[in-house]
Amino acid sequence: MLGPKANVGSFNRYASMGFNLNGKGYVGCGYTGSAGTNDFWEYDTLTNIWTQKANYNGGLIWAGHGFSIGSKGYFTLGTSGSLFPSSLNEYDPVTNTWTPKAAFPTTGRQDLYAYSINNDGYVVGGWRSGNYYNEQYKYSQATNSWVQVASRPEQHEMEFAVLSLMEKLTLEQDKIAVRFSMTCLATILQLILGLQFQMCPDLIVILQ
Repeated sequence: MLGPKANVGSFNRYASMGFNLNGKGYVGCGYTGSAGTNDFWEYDTLTNIWTQKANYNGGLIWAGHGFSIGSKGYFTLGTSGSLFPSSLNEYDPVTNTWTPKAAFPTTGRQDLYAYSINNDGYVVGGWRSGNYYNEQYKYSQATNSWVQVASRPEQHEMEFAVLSLMEKLTLEQDKIAVRFSMTCLATILQLILGLQFQMCPDLIVILQ
């Protein structure tokens, strides 16, 4: 049933980072209005309880992004206000530890987007000191390495959440599951955000 859920942490924040992993949500870092933070929290949807976990090891960062691959979660990029670290750090929920991984291979940035497909993570776009980026890089968990792939067509950033692009996507909220194919991504973004994309016919809504 939809309704208010438990608050995270002991203070308000914005520009935090997060990912979902093994049926739980994870949120960390962010800006409080006066400073960055590196605290990190796990949310259990069954108990509606947040549990504090190991602090992020990448500094007091905000406006980066997170993604998950397999049983691990990742935070990357962002800003500390004056610095734009290029770090990538991996979270293991079993050991509750963060481990540095291969750094992002080019200029650090904030306000990027990230998603994962199969065993790879993708970082797209971003902003730094008045400059917008449309580059896209792929991170391989297997080789712990980055490679540049096709850039996003437009240069200017749009404020929308990138949905995890799998061949079949599933979003679950309580008892409602929405399943759609990659060909329907444009339709979903149009419906939610009012963006102009070509429509496609094969949107399927399944009520469980």
